[in-house]
Amino acid sequence: MILLLIPIVYGLDDCQKPTTKNDIPCHVISSWKYTDCNSTQVFIYNSTPSLISVRNFTDYGIRCNFTWNITQKGSYFWNVTTGDAGRIIIVQEEDNMASLAIMILLMAVTSVIFLMGKNGNFSKNITLSFILKRSLYLVGIYMVTVCMSAAFTFVTIYDMGLENEFRMLLQISHFTAYVFQIVMLFSTIIVALKLWKIDKKNRRMGYND
Repeated sequence: MILLLIPIVYGLDDCQKPTTKNDIPCHVISSWKYTDCNSTQVFIYNSTPSLISVRNFTDYGIRCNFTWNITQKGSYFWNVTTGDAGRIIIVQEEDNMASLAIMILLMAVTSVIFLMGKNGNFSKNITLSFILKRSLYLVGIYMVTVCMSAAFTFVTIYDMGLENEFRMLLQISHFTAYVFQIVMLFSTIIVALKLWKIDKKNRRMGYND
């Protein structure tokens, strides 16, 4: 019943989801025709929520509509005196490409960090080189959580309907990252001490330059 109360918004001149500033003004159309469109009021709220506008529907064929002309970026919802409700998100025209570019950049940086940790040779000292590689792995694991946080933020902003799934993935990724970082930190200390002892012994025996 809740889903049936949510208006269907569609059409070339109708508000999309999300709606860009270039598409405004646009029409918000009810999912059915009210008894009297002209006497039916709609109360518009911002994300605070604070009431920012009160409108009246007008006739639109077999249903009712009102004109949306709010262009300020943000998330809005509206209620109707009949109990109907809906939501609109206003975004910048370039937000989609900017979000995609940010995600690609974060994933690229994360990949480079892991590749450097795997293939990099930072010092002739095997102990120091090992520590630096493991440090890069730790940073890479942290970057994975940053990527997941960014993905969850974009899913929420653009109202893709996957908030619950991405919230669960975000929680799992953060928990897994913390476990890996703790395990890797202690294992790095243990292995580094062993490598340092071996290197010290080799130097004493004259095996290293």
